[in-house]
Amino acid sequence: MIIYNNSMPKKIILVRHGTTDFNQKRLMQGQLDIPLNTQGKKDANNAADLLRHHEIDVVFSSDLIRAYETAQAYVRVSRIKVYKTHLLRERDFGKLEGKTYEYVWKRFDGYKENGSEALSGKEKKYNVESTIQMKQRVFQFSKLLKKHKNKTVAVFSHGGLIRVILSVYGIPNIQEKFRYIDNGSLIILSKKGETYFLDE
Repeated sequence: MIIYNNSMPKKIILVRHGTTDFNQKRLMQGQLDIPLNTQGKKDANNAADLLRHHEIDVVFSSDLIRAYETAQAYVRVSRIKVYKTHLLRERDFGKLEGKTYEYVWKRFDGYKENGSEALSGKEKKYNVESTIQMKQRVFQFSKLLKKHKNKTVAVFSHGGLIRVILSVYGIPNIQEKFRYIDNGSLIILSKKGETYFLDE
């Protein structure tokens, strides 16, 4: 878990990228660089409309095109600069990228219920990035956030990485609440003291 201090942002808005063809075909995307489709561009515009209700100071995005295109929809209306970083990428699914979810469900007991945690212990065999490795990326990204004390930061990323952020930042019941995160949806974290809480 992150040890917070007063240098962290006062609010972090996590935004999942818009829909892609891989989402609609139920294919594992991982770090494949898949662009938004027509529905995804609508998702991005909807997210941008929601974000206009917040006074955002800084925008970060995964450097994968689906997240960056989603961020650009907001940038076009806000004129704010977006900072791209590989630290916000989705989990690298290695040999499983491009496979259907049904293919993965048949080979990994519990994947349908527990998601990527069902791959624990099998990461090397399939060249899959471990949750520990993803947490290390979140720790690195948090160092960037500490440069934006008391600011409101929008973070455009991916479902898997967002769940890891929530876990690292001490949000409880990740699996129950965020087993699935809608494309283009917002999750808002507000800091009270040295702890982040979900804005319900």
